[in-house]
Amino acid sequence: MPWGVAAAAVVGAVSSDGAADKAAKGQKKGMEQSLDITNRARQDVMNLFDQSAKSSRLGMQQAMDYYKKAATQRMTPFLQGSKAAQNAIGAGAQQAQNAILGLPVNMQAINQTAPVQQHSTYMIGAELPDYPVNQ
Repeated sequence: MPWGVAAAAVVGAVSSDGAADKAAKGQKKGMEQSLDITNRARQDVMNLFDQSAKSSRLGMQQAMDYYKKAATQRMTPFLQGSKAAQNAIGAGAQQAQNAILGLPVNMQAINQTAPVQQHSTYMIGAELPDYPVNQ
Protein backbone atom coordinates (compact mmCIF):
# COMPACT_ATOMS: atom_id res chain seq x y z
CA MET A 1 0.00 0.00 0.00
CA PRO A 2 2.73 2.55 0.69
CA TRP A 3 3.85 2.14 -2.92
CA GLY A 4 0.36 3.03 -4.11
CA VAL A 5 0.23 6.19 -2.04
CA ALA A 6 3.68 7.21 -3.27
CA ALA A 7 2.70 6.52 -6.89
CA ALA A 8 -0.53 8.51 -6.49
CA ALA A 9 1.44 11.40 -4.98
CA VAL A 10 3.89 11.39 -7.92
CA VAL A 11 1.07 11.20 -10.47
CA GLY A 12 -0.79 13.99 -8.64
CA ALA A 13 2.32 16.17 -8.58
CA VAL A 14 2.94 15.64 -12.31
CA SER A 15 -0.72 16.36 -13.08
CA SER A 16 -0.67 19.48 -10.88
CA ASP A 17 2.53 20.68 -12.55
CA GLY A 18 0.96 20.19 -16.03
CA ALA A 19 -2.13 22.13 -14.98
CA ALA A 20 0.03 24.95 -13.64
CA ASP A 21 1.95 25.07 -16.96
CA LYS A 22 -1.31 25.22 -18.93
CA ALA A 23 -2.65 27.93 -16.63
CA ALA A 24 0.55 29.96 -17.07
CA LYS A 25 0.38 29.56 -20.86
CA GLY A 26 -3.27 30.63 -20.82
CA GLN A 27 -2.48 33.70 -18.75
CA LYS A 28 0.41 34.60 -21.04
CA LYS A 29 -1.82 34.23 -24.12
CA GLY A 30 -4.51 36.35 -22.45
CA MET A 31 -1.99 39.09 -21.65
CA GLU A 32 -0.69 39.06 -25.24
CA GLN A 33 -4.22 39.38 -26.60
CA SER A 34 -4.99 42.16 -24.15
CA LEU A 35 -1.85 44.07 -25.21
CA ASP A 36 -2.71 43.53 -28.89
CA ILE A 37 -6.23 44.90 -28.39
CA THR A 38 -4.85 47.85 -26.42
CA ASN A 39 -2.33 48.66 -29.17
CA ARG A 40 -5.01 48.48 -31.87
CA ALA A 41 -7.30 50.74 -29.83
CA ARG A 42 -4.46 53.21 -29.30
CA GLN A 43 -3.73 53.24 -33.05
CA ASP A 44 -7.43 53.78 -33.84
CA VAL A 45 -7.56 56.73 -31.43
CA MET A 46 -4.41 58.26 -32.90
CA ASN A 47 -5.84 57.94 -36.43
CA LEU A 48 -9.07 59.62 -35.31
CA PHE A 49 -7.08 62.36 -33.59
CA ASP A 50 -5.06 63.00 -36.77
CA GLN A 51 -8.25 63.08 -38.84
CA SER A 52 -9.81 65.52 -36.37
CA ALA A 53 -6.78 67.79 -36.49
CA LYS A 54 -6.80 67.80 -40.31
CA SER A 55 -10.52 68.58 -40.39
CA SER A 56 -10.02 71.39 -37.88
CA ARG A 57 -7.22 72.94 -39.95
CA LEU A 58 -9.32 72.59 -43.12
CA GLY A 59 -12.29 74.25 -41.43
CA MET A 60 -10.19 77.15 -40.20
CA GLN A 61 -8.66 77.63 -43.65
CA GLN A 62 -12.10 77.53 -45.27
CA ALA A 63 -13.40 80.11 -42.78
CA MET A 64 -10.45 82.40 -43.39
CA ASP A 65 -10.88 82.09 -47.17
CA TYR A 66 -14.60 82.84 -46.82
CA TYR A 67 -14.03 86.02 -44.83
CA LYS A 68 -11.17 87.03 -47.09
CA LYS A 69 -13.49 86.85 -50.11
CA ALA A 70 -16.39 88.46 -48.26
CA ALA A 71 -14.44 91.40 -46.80
CA THR A 72 -14.88 93.70 -49.79
CA GLN A 73 -18.60 92.94 -50.05
CA ARG A 74 -19.05 93.52 -46.34
CA MET A 75 -17.19 96.83 -46.42
CA THR A 76 -18.83 98.31 -49.56
CA PRO A 77 -21.98 99.66 -47.84
CA PHE A 78 -19.89 101.23 -45.07
CA LEU A 79 -17.54 102.88 -47.56
CA GLN A 80 -20.47 104.20 -49.61
CA GLY A 81 -22.10 105.64 -46.49
CA SER A 82 -18.84 107.24 -45.39
CA LYS A 83 -18.36 108.86 -48.80
CA ALA A 84 -21.95 110.18 -48.79
CA ALA A 85 -21.46 111.60 -45.29
CA GLN A 86 -18.22 113.30 -46.32
CA ASN A 87 -19.96 114.83 -49.35
CA ALA A 88 -22.82 116.11 -47.18
CA ILE A 89 -20.40 117.62 -44.65
CA GLY A 90 -18.39 119.20 -47.46
CA ALA A 91 -21.52 120.72 -49.00
CA GLY A 92 -22.65 122.00 -45.60
CA ALA A 93 -19.26 123.56 -44.91
CA GLN A 94 -19.38 125.45 -48.18
CA GLN A 95 -22.82 126.82 -47.34
CA ALA A 96 -21.68 127.77 -43.83
CA GLN A 97 -18.77 129.67 -45.36
CA ASN A 98 -21.16 131.43 -47.79
CA ALA A 99 -23.41 132.45 -44.86
CA ILE A 100 -20.47 133.85 -42.89
CA LEU A 101 -19.27 135.83 -45.90
CA GLY A 102 -22.77 137.07 -46.72
CA LEU A 103 -22.93 135.19 -49.98
CA PRO A 104 -26.09 133.45 -51.18
CA VAL A 105 -26.79 130.19 -49.31
CA ASN A 106 -28.24 127.19 -51.14
CA MET A 107 -29.75 124.84 -48.56
CA GLN A 108 -30.64 122.36 -51.29
CA ALA A 109 -27.10 120.99 -51.06
CA ILE A 110 -27.73 119.97 -47.45
CA ASN A 111 -31.10 118.31 -48.13
CA GLN A 112 -29.70 115.45 -50.17
CA THR A 113 -31.41 112.11 -50.37
CA ALA A 114 -29.42 109.17 -49.11
CA PRO A 115 -27.80 107.18 -51.91
CA VAL A 116 -28.90 103.60 -52.44
CA GLN A 117 -26.48 101.31 -50.69
CA GLN A 118 -25.12 98.45 -52.76
CA HIS A 119 -24.63 95.23 -50.85
CA SER A 120 -24.21 91.57 -51.61
CA THR A 121 -26.16 88.78 -49.97
CA TYR A 122 -24.10 85.89 -51.29
CA MET A 123 -22.73 85.26 -47.80
CA ILE A 124 -26.18 84.19 -46.57
CA GLY A 125 -26.06 81.03 -48.69
CA ALA A 126 -22.65 79.86 -47.46
CA GLU A 127 -22.22 76.12 -46.97
CA LEU A 128 -19.80 74.09 -44.90
CA PRO A 129 -17.16 72.17 -46.82
CA ASP A 130 -17.25 68.40 -47.09
CA TYR A 131 -14.50 67.08 -44.87
CA PRO A 132 -12.61 63.99 -46.03
CA VAL A 133 -13.30 60.97 -43.89
CA ASN A 134 -10.59 58.32 -43.68
CA GLN A 135 -11.78 54.96 -42.54
